[in-house]
Amino acid sequence: ESLMVVERTLGAVLALSGAPAEGAEICERAMSRARETDLWLASALTNVAYATSSIDPARAVEASVEAIAESERVGSKYYLGSAWAGLGLASLNLGNVEEGCRAYAESLTHMLDSGARQSVILSISRLSDALLSESPAAAIALSAGAAKLQPGPGTDGTWLEARYARTRARVGVALDDRVFADAWDYGTTLSVDSMVILARETVDETFAAALP
Repeated sequence: ESLMVVERTLGAVLALSGAPAEGAEICERAMSRARETDLWLASALTNVAYATSSIDPARAVEASVEAIAESERVGSKYYLGSAWAGLGLASLNLGNVEEGCRAYAESLTHMLDSGARQSVILSISRLSDALLSESPAAAIALSAGAAKLQPGPGTDGTWLEARYARTRARVGVALDDRVFADAWDYGTTLSVDSMVILARETVDETFAAALP
């Protein structure tokens, strides 16, 4: 069990530090150990998903789907939220914007219920990027709200300034300065709970036409 936990953590760190192939291999090994003992399997699967998202997103989707089922089996909202976020990231890397946004939206409530506030903020930040061309005003607000609550290099100790410049550049001439500024300023007033509500409503409204 101890070796599996070390491998699971090391693999994820390596994958996020620029060595995804090596990290993914270690995460897969940790997952095999977890499967043999039925311990920490949901977490190990989710780490596989994150480790493989950039190099093999189809594998990441597969691991995330199993992680969701395993998290439901053990009744863990924390793991369930992480697994849905893993599916969101993998789906976006495959170019499936709707599936990715819906998965991230699903992750938020589980994360919030489990008290994983920083995980909620990170998922909202990633979701806002995916929604920028689909629903720009809401995406800008979500981006601002998440950046304000993430520790970073700005003069106020957050990512707010860097995120503003990046988001404004991505939007370009699609929105005039006043509309952008209003959406951004609104976002900086939002609580985590309010951002979750806005994110879920935006995803539902944006992709409503795709529902049967």
